[in-house]
Amino acid sequence: MRLAVALAALLLAGCQTTKVVEPPTSPKADAPTATTTPTLRGPVDCPPEGLDAVADAKAMPDLTLNCLGSDDARNLATLAGRPMLINFWASWCGPCKIELPLLAQAHHEWGDRVAFLGIDAQDASAEGWKALTAAGVEYPQLEDPKGRSRAAFGWTGGLPLTVFVDARGRIVGTERTAFRTYPEVTAALRRHLGSFDNAQEQGRRGKP
Repeated sequence: MRLAVALAALLLAGCQTTKVVEPPTSPKADAPTATTTPTLRGPVDCPPEGLDAVADAKAMPDLTLNCLGSDDARNLATLAGRPMLINFWASWCGPCKIELPLLAQAHHEWGDRVAFLGIDAQDASAEGWKALTAAGVEYPQLEDPKGRSRAAFGWTGGLPLTVFVDARGRIVGTERTAFRTYPEVTAALRRHLGSFDNAQEQGRRGKP
């Protein structure tokens, strides 16, 4: 009888498992905390620092806007120096999203002779960056969340709007409809800013 009791106690002890307590894991050094604020990063930079404002009735307005997603700001009236294309757009604007890749191509081809600048109007910075990334846009961008910049250029209609500025900072032309083909973009550049296509492009076309 004693032997049977001892065997039963031994079997019962063998069925019990020992609970293993895992040591607490330390958080990774780069893990975000509740107080971490994410840094928004976009594909573009601010325009170059401006020059003195141009004293001309046809010059760009004295209007300061932040660079897209940044606290840095630029005054439009001081961005003279070379011919410029300024495109007003937004991520929610369907025609704008059609012409953005065309403007990106034009910037790639002609950016050494014409400055390109985008103004993201009445939009969220993060959504604007998504649209720019999808379109391959790399030229500088400002943001106008209140949509006041178009009126400063004399236009209260919808988007897109493209403004052409000469090297002295004077507004010399506007296009109020979206570009739908690349030749439309280059034709507008020549129409408003003169013959910017030099012998390099003539060589591309096979002309003497």
